[in-house]
Amino acid sequence: MNKRTISEDVFLLGAVDWNRRFFDSLIPLPDGTSYNAYLIKGSAATALIDTADHTKSHILMDQLKDVARIDYLIANHAEQDHSGTLPQVAEKYPQGEVDQRLFNGLENGKVAAPGAPGGFILPIIL
Repeated sequence: MNKRTISEDVFLLGAVDWNRRFFDSLIPLPDGTSYNAYLIKGSAATALIDTADHTKSHILMDQLKDVARIDYLIANHAEQDHSGTLPQVAEKYPQGEVDQRLFNGLENGKVAAPGAPGGFILPIIL
């Protein structure tokens, strides 16, 4: 999948996985699937909504190669198709802050996510 412009400063990123045959080990995917992520560049901050399955992380990271900064990394939920490349993105963009309820439950609203470098915020949209 190539990076696509949806509108000014909003981009579709992600990857196509033609070889994936099941979703959640239950639902057949005879034609594979796609992992969709969205990059939104605002006047004050840049957000990445979702990532890609870890098996396709190299594709997403290549699409992000010219992005200088990501301030907010938003995962809709913790399944690998949405969050599988979080560690690589967090490592490349360590300047954020973190609310990682998605991974470890609530503990004063701030807890460490497995594999995420310190300091990255992961605001979760519910």
